Amino acid sequence: MDFLNEVTTGVTPQPLYVLLMGTEKIGKSTWASKSNAPIFLGAEPGSNNLNVARFPLVTEWAQVDLAVEALLKNDSRFADRKTLVVDTIDSLEPIQHMQICKDYAVKSIELANGGFGAGLKIAIEKWNAFLMKLERLRNERGMNIILLAHTQMVKRMDPMTNVEFDRYEMKLHKSAKLDSSKIFIEHVDNHLFMGWENYRSKTDSGVEYSSTLGVAKVYTERRPAFDAGNRFSLPFEMTRDFGEFTGHVKNYYVKALKEGTVSTDQSETQQAPPADKVSDTQLQIEQAKNLSQYCIKLLADIKCTDTQKHVKAGIEKAGQNLDELTRIKGKLETLIG
Repeated sequence: MDFLNEVTTGVTPQPLYVLLMGTEKIGKSTWASKSNAPIFLGAEPGSNNLNVARFPLVTEWAQVDLAVEALLKNDSRFADRKTLVVDTIDSLEPIQHMQICKDYAVKSIELANGGFGAGLKIAIEKWNAFLMKLERLRNERGMNIILLAHTQMVKRMDPMTNVEFDRYEMKLHKSAKLDSSKIFIEHVDNHLFMGWENYRSKTDSGVEYSSTLGVAKVYTERRPAFDAGNRFSLPFEMTRDFGEFTGHVKNYYVKALKEGTVSTDQSETQQAPPADKVSDTQLQIEQAKNLSQYCIKLLADIKCTDTQKHVKAGIEKAGQNLDELTRIKGKLETLIG
């Protein structure tokens, strides 16, 4: 393909890419289990009580690569999976560090490759390579990606007000100069925090304390107590209902479609529950049309006439079947290289 001729305009619907962090046992795995045809990957048994597909618990870093590569190759055993859930990032980090220590014959990540922070740099490089493969899953397989992470409480100082405060952050290894959590936050489209809704209360004697009714909320914007952010104009606060989250994402795309700002060149399947029947059908038709047009454009780079005819017939037969059109797109991109 000609790079300069592939310029697109407008909003381009993409599969979900989410980082959800929260305290232990608050419902992160349950939330992710409501995604479209998920398969869980991780080193902790958080999904064992859920009716979901899961890889065996990871015990070696090579198994992480093995699982992701199988999904990338569209292994028939996992071809029906639409979402990869990493449960959790912090459960995989010790396994990654063990591999680095083994590679450099040291007992601690701080001592790897001569020490002085070099080991953590290697870990971040491995995380970056992992994230690049997840990007390929989105682009080549049209898979949603959900990353789960535990949090830990840390002390922070606000440089603007010089006030110290407590803050929930991802439970990952960090040094004064290197912080693995930043690369995950930078990669995703939705960085969410799940926490208990707390209230300020007073005793009869006037002593203030924090109380809760046991209601967990999903937060989408940064506050001193936690980091969060999104690219879909989500409300600041949502319930733990996964459908509420995807409904807001869906409505964002529907609004863009009505305003005529959806890309006219390429579209991916976006999993979400129906906002309403008319909008749902309208969005699917538009996505199918855009994806068909993109596949037809790719056909121009296929030299074999018989292959062109065969693939074109497949595109026409697919109609508005987004899964089939995405599969054809992936095959064409593989053929073109």
